Amino acid sequence: MVFAHITEKASNYTFREVFFKTIYFILQCYMTLNNTMRIIGKATYIFALIFVFITGIGNAQNDSLGNDYINVFLDCTYCNKDHIKKEITFVNYVREPKRAQLHVIISHQTNGSGGRQYFITLQGQNGFANRTDTLKFSTLPTYTTEEIRSRLIRRLKLALASYAVNTTAAENMELTFSKNTENLIEDKWKKWVFEASVNSYMNGDDNYKYYYIWSNLEAKKISEKIKLINRLSSSYSKSIFELDGSDFIAINRTYNAYHLFGKSINEHWTIGEKANVVHASFSNYYVKTSIAPLIEFNIFPYSEATRRQFRFQYAISFQNAHYIDTTIYNKVSEFLLAHELKAGFEVIKKWGSLDLAVEYSNYLHDFELYNVDFNADLSIRLFKGVQFSIYGRTSLVHDQINLSKTGLSEEDILLRLKENSTNFRFFGSVGFTYTFGSLYSNIVNPRFDLF
Repeated sequence: MVFAHITEKASNYTFREVFFKTIYFILQCYMTLNNTMRIIGKATYIFALIFVFITGIGNAQNDSLGNDYINVFLDCTYCNKDHIKKEITFVNYVREPKRAQLHVIISHQTNGSGGRQYFITLQGQNGFANRTDTLKFSTLPTYTTEEIRSRLIRRLKLALASYAVNTTAAENMELTFSKNTENLIEDKWKKWVFEASVNSYMNGDDNYKYYYIWSNLEAKKISEKIKLINRLSSSYSKSIFELDGSDFIAINRTYNAYHLFGKSINEHWTIGEKANVVHASFSNYYVKTSIAPLIEFNIFPYSEATRRQFRFQYAISFQNAHYIDTTIYNKVSEFLLAHELKAGFEVIKKWGSLDLAVEYSNYLHDFELYNVDFNADLSIRLFKGVQFSIYGRTSLVHDQINLSKTGLSEEDILLRLKENSTNFRFFGSVGFTYTFGSLYSNIVNPRFDLF
């Protein structure tokens, strides 16, 4: 019946009309079928995503390694966490600090030899709330990365073992000791450390070339009572630009001699002095010399400086400046008297870290010539899996008495060959990190790591 109806209806059209209407009908059927398959495919894909997400949540909620090992949260910026997890396997590493029984904070500061002094703090919680241990060890500047991390692993392993003795992991642990029979060697350098370094790099193409070289020579002596640093440094940069068939050459030079001396009075007070001699073509200084006595007060004891500090520093600076070009104040050379006050607060806690600093300085002959510098660095765990970080630096600049009277050319401004007049400078960054999924992160797999 249907075929007869179509045949009867088709008899009223020409062959061409019947042909094109048939093709149009087939295309409509194909498009309808294709759209239907797309809808089915998208629905299947969304259903699969929902299924995987729900399954993942279910697995995360029931996530367990099936052991009684100590749960540890590693809190360190410059340590190799993968290496620690690979070498110390008798604990569980978790990514949420609130779920940990031990919150391990690893920090360091530069020591007198030019190496580092490391501090390992184990803060107990969830069963170890009343226990906190702190370990420290020092490294030399000649130590390789392997030597440093081996010493870190050895001490961290011993510290964690004391917490793991009541777990099943203790059944497979043992302690060995190799007695060191070497005699103590007298320090023939009397705590003096010398360092010389040179660094250079270059880049370019057919139209541009850039060369840079930097050198540094340092001699320092640091003990519990004194801090003495002497440093000589220099830098040279050269840029070559090809413009309309001719070369434009830009050169910047800097030479600097720096001296710092500090003497500890007690756990809170330090006195000292600093001196500086500089030549800087960028800042219009042919030579600038400054000498300043210093005094510093730390509200917290210096022995706690790696975890918290709140310091105030004051200095009066005697300066003598000779300029390359006549300044905007019609000066070729001048004697200046200035003072500066710095305040800095830093704390490292389980919730994150905070570092704040403010510096104020002005020339005493004119209090309208001043500079204020703010610096803030904050890293905080807002809630489970979410970390917020912010860094900012702002300077209010009103003391540029060194600017050249002749002004700046377009090349000076665009290539930053000379210092330009400004009322402020700033830099900032903000970021969020969100991590979710399995609570445990014991496994280390280096495959396909970038190299």
